[in-house]
Amino acid sequence: MRNLKNSSNFHQIFIILFYILFIILILFITQFYSNLIFKYFNLKNINELIENWEFNEYNKKASEKEICHSLKSNGEFYKKKLNSELNELFNLIENSTNKLRNEKIYLKFVNIMAIGKNISINLNDLKINEEKNQLLNLLGDYFYNKIFKLQNPKNCKIARFLVCKLEQFCGFGCVMHHISFCLSIALGTNRTLIFEDDGIKWSYKVRWNDIFEQITNCNYKDDVLPWLPIKKYKNISTQIERHLFLDRRSDIPFEVNYQPEVFPKEFAEILFNFHSNPSLWFHGQLIKYIWRESAVIRELLDKIEAKIPFVEGPIVGIHVRRTDKYKEARTHNLKEYFKWTDFWYDIEYKRQQKQINYNNNNITLNNIPPPRIFIASEEPKSVIEEAKKYWNGFEEGDPIRYTKDSLLAIMAEIKILSQCQFVVCTFSSNVCRLIYELMQAIQGKDMSEAVQSLDVYYTESWKCKNMEVIDNYNKLLNNKNEINANKGDIIEISRPLWNGFVYASFNLELN
Repeated sequence: MRNLKNSSNFHQIFIILFYILFIILILFITQFYSNLIFKYFNLKNINELIENWEFNEYNKKASEKEICHSLKSNGEFYKKKLNSELNELFNLIENSTNKLRNEKIYLKFVNIMAIGKNISINLNDLKINEEKNQLLNLLGDYFYNKIFKLQNPKNCKIARFLVCKLEQFCGFGCVMHHISFCLSIALGTNRTLIFEDDGIKWSYKVRWNDIFEQITNCNYKDDVLPWLPIKKYKNISTQIERHLFLDRRSDIPFEVNYQPEVFPKEFAEILFNFHSNPSLWFHGQLIKYIWRESAVIRELLDKIEAKIPFVEGPIVGIHVRRTDKYKEARTHNLKEYFKWTDFWYDIEYKRQQKQINYNNNNITLNNIPPPRIFIASEEPKSVIEEAKKYWNGFEEGDPIRYTKDSLLAIMAEIKILSQCQFVVCTFSSNVCRLIYELMQAIQGKDMSEAVQSLDVYYTESWKCKNMEVIDNYNKLLNNKNEINANKGDIIEISRPLWNGFVYASFNLELN
């Protein structure tokens, strides 16, 4: 999309709005189809499918085209497409120079978004919607039990291990993603994941088992260390077969089978119909398993979480990335975050207003809970000062990084944010991506559209993202900064510009 530069672009906006209404109509039709699919799966013996499945059966990650074409067969594709189109349009409007015109379009835009949201809610029979979420939770519980079984073998002396060295020079989000990387490969190769030195050496000044439950019932000192170094044994191949060592992820110069983003293809048909990003959902299950707090830590975190009034209405979260991240990613001021929180609440307020009018009941707009925002940051003092321009009532706190207290603080923030209905953060941050992934498992439903990034698109390891071109695009004449693209091409996106354009190049290997 091009920026608004003249009056003709004003008419283009309304054409796009009409196009969005058309997508909503398609969503209306496909939602019925999605409900029929659910009834079909409800009649199938899903338990028989999951009972006979093993982790070593899941395949390499599905290609972008496979995912795209599979999603087109159900309503989830059109929901995702609608949300993507609306976000790009919103950014286009925000980049316009005519602010007065923008305000008028913005109000129409919010109105259409509210209508689309209500259509989606009203089309979903509440009972069917609840049963869909129950099915996702059933699958989540099943995978949890399968992981637990593999991680706790009956005989550690004959178990096959993947030995994972915890990262010692990165923060909590980075460590969690390294462990989920190891766990994904361990599951795919049918091995038990075990930490080198049982997780004693890592970024924080506490042992892993002081904070979380043990990753396995096996012990590095007893079940791995006696066999080292491998080269001293006569039967080297046997020992390598039993013990596979995985060092720092950044030291591996190639893609490894079963590394994220993957999901079990045997469950693809189910997952594609009930979640718009199956690999994200599956990765959320891995994070959920890793994130099993010890009893003492769980009690402390529960007390912190209990202070957040989730039962009183929706809460929107903000994670502001500062401190040691200046060199990694561009800093964003709070105004950029609040643009999206205000947008979400404007739509939610309008949606509830329309729902009240539609139901014609005694509820009034005065009964709608006031907007609530939870702000988390590694540098709270400066963020609080900035936030006071918009909101009041923040309490200051400045924990020391890489201590037990700071670890508890960031764990509490992540758990609280993962329970919010909408979160604004930056996907260049491991913590932001961790919130997004954990959200899928904690909330037990499709929350793939519940996070807005201010910088890059989501990928598990903050790398370039492959996307399929959905329509032909011819660049402007004499514009060296643009490329022509044909429908079906795969392009590699480094980052979006959030004005309708992205930095991208052709993925020659996939094309």
